[in-house]
Amino acid sequence: MTITTRRLIFWGLVIIFFTITPLIIAYGLGYSFDWQKKTFIETGSFYFASSPTSGTIYINNKASGKTNKYIKRLLPREYEIVIKKDGYQPWEKRLKIESGIVTEARNILLVPQNPKIEIVQKDVAQNFSLSAFTLTKTEKQKIELASTTANTFFKNSPYQLVNDDIFYLKITDYILYKTDLGKIKKQQTSLEPLPVDSYKISVSPDEKSIAALGKTGRLFLLNAGQRIFEEIAASNIKDVQFSPDNKKLFYYSETELVVLYLDKILIQPYKEKGQKETVTRFSEKINSAIWYPEDNEHIIFVVGDTVKLIELDDRGQRNIYDLVKMQKFAKGTWENPQTIYDSKKERLYFINNNTLYSLQIKTGQLW
Repeated sequence: MTITTRRLIFWGLVIIFFTITPLIIAYGLGYSFDWQKKTFIETGSFYFASSPTSGTIYINNKASGKTNKYIKRLLPREYEIVIKKDGYQPWEKRLKIESGIVTEARNILLVPQNPKIEIVQKDVAQNFSLSAFTLTKTEKQKIELASTTANTFFKNSPYQLVNDDIFYLKITDYILYKTDLGKIKKQQTSLEPLPVDSYKISVSPDEKSIAALGKTGRLFLLNAGQRIFEEIAASNIKDVQFSPDNKKLFYYSETELVVLYLDKILIQPYKEKGQKETVTRFSEKINSAIWYPEDNEHIIFVVGDTVKLIELDDRGQRNIYDLVKMQKFAKGTWENPQTIYDSKKERLYFINNNTLYSLQIKTGQLW
């Protein structure tokens, strides 16, 4: 081998080294070549977590593994995401990848295609209470004691029992008070009276947030710092409910369901404290709504003769599912629908035509 050949080989290797090394370093740092923009771009990642797990992830129609999973080295742009699992309705969303950022969807709920519905009890009484049906013996005893205390000491005042405390609105001055079950302690919670009306009191599980819903449809939320009620909806509100994790509440009119964030949400999609969002609108009447307490990121509600479930994640579009269509297995119209979710048994209960039914959303199978 001549010296000239050796020099050519040496300098060729040097050129290859200085050409390939930056590419290897760039790849190791998470960069990929974008053929559309003809340049190297820092990539991003997806993270998907679903209940149940093992749903197949499709990114732009290409299978990319199963939940729960990180998917790395994706160029910044929007992607069509579909997650499928046999026996479940697909979850679909358009999500954006940004350079150096993990885009997350941690609360994906895969809803059964045909959840089995079980008749729990026939010929239930007209005054049958679903909430009482799901209570434990201890919880029932507390409610009975609270009722006795209310009838004895502040009769006709609206109240709510939370933990071992009773919050009640004194009808003589429309001021909110708090006492314990034994009425040993008493403290004034609000400083200024609410407008004259008939109210329903709702208190969050941690007792830090309190709402008052008037019969006229006006909704007030207690400003804990100033200890005064502030109006958050002027009319037509039918009900309000705090989430079990205390971070949000929803309220609804006959046609609109709204969520209000009571705390800053630090997981994607991020939300600011005080942020309001219209979750859904319908031309049909919204009859009732409850939180899905397994993740606090879905709401179950009744429209017409259909029980539906909707997610709060508003990126792309919200996934909304039909859980039950009453006309498929029950005759007549669904009047005054009652629904409740029992976290202990992981069952959704509902009543139609004096019959109590249940189904399990989490697995699509009954206990």
